[in-house]
Amino acid sequence: MENSHRNNLRHCRQKIVDDLDVKDVLDTLIENEILDEESHDKILSEKTRRAQTRSLLDTLPTKGPRAYSVFLDSLREHYSWLAEEIESKEESGKKENHEATQLQDLLIKGGVPHSPSFSISRSIELKAIKEGLSNLEAGKFLTLHGMPGSGKSVLAAESIRDPQITINNFSGGVFWFKVGMVDQDQLLNRLRALCTKLDAPVLPNGIEEAQEILRKLFMSPI
Repeated sequence: MENSHRNNLRHCRQKIVDDLDVKDVLDTLIENEILDEESHDKILSEKTRRAQTRSLLDTLPTKGPRAYSVFLDSLREHYSWLAEEIESKEESGKKENHEATQLQDLLIKGGVPHSPSFSISRSIELKAIKEGLSNLEAGKFLTLHGMPGSGKSVLAAESIRDPQITINNFSGGVFWFKVGMVDQDQLLNRLRALCTKLDAPVLPNGIEEAQEILRKLFMSPI
């Protein structure tokens, strides 16, 4: 059984234990060669209905890749609400995995730095930044300011690791652009790199040209 299917059953375990009588599904599991007679007898040897259900749920993950789908099929006739509960958890898990992959791709493409090995949690400031990003209008900017080394960059990067912020508000991508203390040539190179990431039609040959290209890109409708 796949790990995702194990997780779905684990998340729905209490609901299944509360509602299921295993006698209603054992025949289907045996007919489809998921359970053998030994497993059947072991499950029914438990003294209570709940204990029998727990034993079944502990046994299913060891019974191969078909066990999950056959178990769902066995529920649909008399326990359709349980089947729906498990399937909704499966769809939710697929969506979360898709969002995590999509977010990771956006962060890598945009050059967003990884989280530092150690940082101080600042939930109030982080919440304020996320709210600012969520309410940001086209052509507007959100600025973080503070003393050097106060953690502005860490907070900025952390805020866009939230898929609800980045995927819902910046699905076209986020781009990390660090200037710092650089000379004119280094600055131009970094501006050209940013223009490349933003798919600019031409690359600038000077800083003023780069400013104009980026201004048009930032002000253009999405």
